[in-house]
Amino acid sequence: MGSFNEFHLIIKIKNSRNAKFLIGTRYKKSSVSYDVFFLSYNESYAEDNWKQLKSKVPSANRINGIQGIANAHRKAALGTATGFLWVVDADAVVDDSFKFTYQVSADHFDTVHIWKSKNPVNGLEYGYGGIKLLPKHLLIEKAVGV
Repeated sequence: MGSFNEFHLIIKIKNSRNAKFLIGTRYKKSSVSYDVFFLSYNESYAEDNWKQLKSKVPSANRINGIQGIANAHRKAALGTATGFLWVVDADAVVDDSFKFTYQVSADHFDTVHIWKSKNPVNGLEYGYGGIKLLPKHLLIEKAVGV
């Protein structure tokens, strides 16, 4: 099995009834490409996971205590100067092999990128709960929560 950077799920947002799913897109290597946000809502494990993320990405930002995931995503989007933002949920522990280096191509401007996550209980891997790279304008204009 490859590293967590090799493959991710892409959701092309055209409208809520017509989403396009693609699996297997490769990333380009570089330094941290977009602002990283850690979203928490006072979860008991959030502090440990936040510290782990900050040790990996010292420039990461934390959004805590905002009611509603769409509201938390919007606040993060308003806090970035870049066109996209990385989102790490409070229950996620970022694998050491993961790099925040993906660069979005011009033809994926309206695309939500979701990397797979691994369930520590059963070892299954899927997009739910994975690290996300979200287009800022979708979170602000449409108030979308992912």
